[in-house]
Amino acid sequence: WLLIKHRDEWSGDLDITEFAPRSVKSDGDFEDILAEDTPAVWQSHRPAKGGEAGEMLAEIIERAGQLMQQAGLLGKVAIVTNPTVAQLYLDPIHGALSQAGFETTPVLLPDGEEHKTLKSLSTIYDRLVAERFERKSCVLALGGGVIGDLAGFAAATYLRGIPYVQVPT
Repeated sequence: WLLIKHRDEWSGDLDITEFAPRSVKSDGDFEDILAEDTPAVWQSHRPAKGGEAGEMLAEIIERAGQLMQQAGLLGKVAIVTNPTVAQLYLDPIHGALSQAGFETTPVLLPDGEEHKTLKSLSTIYDRLVAERFERKSCVLALGGGVIGDLAGFAAATYLRGIPYVQVPT
């Protein structure tokens, strides 16, 4: 559920197993979710639907600041999301990150696949530049699909790559 990639991890020899998605266990440690028999393929991980999923997401959002600090992140965080997800989760994640000392900048993009465009990408870049994001700043995608795609691409290409956090909802 919480995927963190650092720019520093992208240099040198690439071993895809080092970048496997990791989920957060209840004790706060990370748990690799890569299938043993297919080490070069990242596997999708989603908790069970219903209450368990909502509880897990709430816990991750509540601890987002702490988890990002543990991963070595600090400073400014652009929270890229859409209005639908923002109504549910923007305030709680902003609070958690602010409490941990992060400076947050929300970036709202319209809902829908038709908004996966250069114009939407430009909206992200414009906010990063306006807020003077630096190499140690971070982009957090709050949501999946279009949000994750655009936020991930923006993080990978802004200043030749800045840290990226994925929080699919």
